[in-house]
Amino acid sequence: MGRHRKGNNVIAVIPYPTITTLCQSIRQGRDYFIGCPILADALDEIDYPHRRVTAVLRAATGTGDYGDDLPRVVVLERIVACLYSHETQLAVRWVGNFARHDLWHGGYPAYLPHMNYTRLMVAAHRYNDTGDDGLQKDNWGGSMNWQNAKLDENYQLFWPKFTQITGVPRTDSDEWDQFLRCAC
Repeated sequence: MGRHRKGNNVIAVIPYPTITTLCQSIRQGRDYFIGCPILADALDEIDYPHRRVTAVLRAATGTGDYGDDLPRVVVLERIVACLYSHETQLAVRWVGNFARHDLWHGGYPAYLPHMNYTRLMVAAHRYNDTGDDGLQKDNWGGSMNWQNAKLDENYQLFWPKFTQITGVPRTDSDEWDQFLRCAC
């Protein structure tokens, strides 16, 4: 069968067919609030030892309107991606490192919050859906705070990783490369 192993801050499982199928279904339907409690039950059936992970999955509740629930969706999406496949685990790790190491310090003005995995993925979902990352609205200081040389080096790698993690393709737009760029 499978083995349990430690992933990117989430204990991940080497895919069992049932777990893989559930994760794939959740990702395709974007049904995190419905599918994650079922996934938690399936993990219990295989004696998955990490109760914190199953507790988060089991507690997944929301309106289905991803506006206000989007940060919680991103947390669930991250867990499902880590459980889904080795490739999606690696994509989660890459995005986490990109946020933490390449985008961490906000820049001007210095008192703004640092970038992290959840903030980056919420902004990417918003940008993909609406063309606006929402960073200014959320008092995260706007996009200019994360424009830097490291962003330019790794920027092209971000969107394929986003798609690997979420199962959501990047929306066709001539302006997609403006994500996390200064709007001034």
